[in-house]
Amino acid sequence: IDLNTATITKFTGKFQGGDLDGVLSDALFNGVTYITSSVAGGLYVFDENNKRIRKIGTDGIVFTTSLHDIDDLSAMVSANSDGVYFGGWSDCRVRHLSPSGIETTIAGANETGYKDGSGGEARFRNIVGITEDVSGNLFVADRGNNRIRLIDKNKNVVTVAGNGERAFQDGTGD
Repeated sequence: IDLNTATITKFTGKFQGGDLDGVLSDALFNGVTYITSSVAGGLYVFDENNKRIRKIGTDGIVFTTSLHDIDDLSAMVSANSDGVYFGGWSDCRVRHLSPSGIETTIAGANETGYKDGSGGEARFRNIVGITEDVSGNLFVADRGNNRIRLIDKNKNVVTVAGNGERAFQDGTGD
């Protein structure tokens, strides 16, 4: 999709599932469930059944960026500095994947719970959304804890909205 010209073009894929990197016309996917644009151009996609994050480059080449299986991705967003941030439903970590495939845990651990804190001390339950502001702070929709959490550039996690109860009420946070 070219927003400047309002042109939509078939980008990649065939009508068969598979796991094949390469030129757009030959690439195969098996269950694309998340897609986000890259600040450097191109797209990142989560290929669910192949358990991989893959990038479609501006050069027309599809390649796998994640180096190991990702079993539980439930949120993915482009990083302002390139790469993607992603989180899991039951994995409960927010991670960054660089364009070269280096994965770094930003916050949380492979353990559910609720705790504000620094990096790996923080706990999440059912991450369903992530976004990054222009200052590089991450906001995480922590569905299982009914809260919106902020991860600052120093990896400190704090709750910015919600008190853990399932309810609807406007207000100024917790």
